[in-house]
Amino acid sequence: NTSKSMVKLSPTKRAYLYQCSGCDAFAFQPVARVTRDDARGNPKVSASIGPPVNGACAHCGKVHHVGGPLWTAPIHDDAFVRRVLSRLHRSEEAFSSHKQLIGLLTLVLEEIPDAPLFTNLSVLASSLRAQSPTLVAVFSALMRQGYRVSRSHTDPLAIKTDAPFSIIFDVMRTWVKLLNAASSKNRSNLSETSPGYAILQKEPQIEVD
Repeated sequence: NTSKSMVKLSPTKRAYLYQCSGCDAFAFQPVARVTRDDARGNPKVSASIGPPVNGACAHCGKVHHVGGPLWTAPIHDDAFVRRVLSRLHRSEEAFSSHKQLIGLLTLVLEEIPDAPLFTNLSVLASSLRAQSPTLVAVFSALMRQGYRVSRSHTDPLAIKTDAPFSIIFDVMRTWVKLLNAASSKNRSNLSETSPGYAILQKEPQIEVD
């Protein structure tokens, strides 16, 4: 839809990215926002209010890097992807990437459409000097808290979710506690200036299972 009213909404679908230089937590600052309908019933687009973060990261205390703007609205045309999948399932034509393409497009359909970026669990675990939890365990923990979560078609170790990073880090804190309880390995060798040390010094604010 390229109507004038839809074009006016374009800035509300773009945002600047604030990403922590330490723990990689990120937040979006929309370029614009919809405030109210005008006299004709059309949405009114106004400048956004920000920033979405403080000067120091709330999770590890490091500074943020700013990038963008980037597109934050859904990028996939589900109807088109479904048509391609349907044709692939019916196709008798053999080519080397047939099954791989079906798997990729299936993941695309399963992705949360309004979560533009993903979080790599292996990277998070590495910053805490811990073994990475399984996708199933993290999915279960986040869904039990009422959040949506999916895989990412671009990274097999990544998740896309609408859970805030405070919840994601609570899941990781709980995971590290479970690892410590099951092992004699001491994780106190984390540098006191490292992002992982700062994150683990905080107690989980929610009960994660």
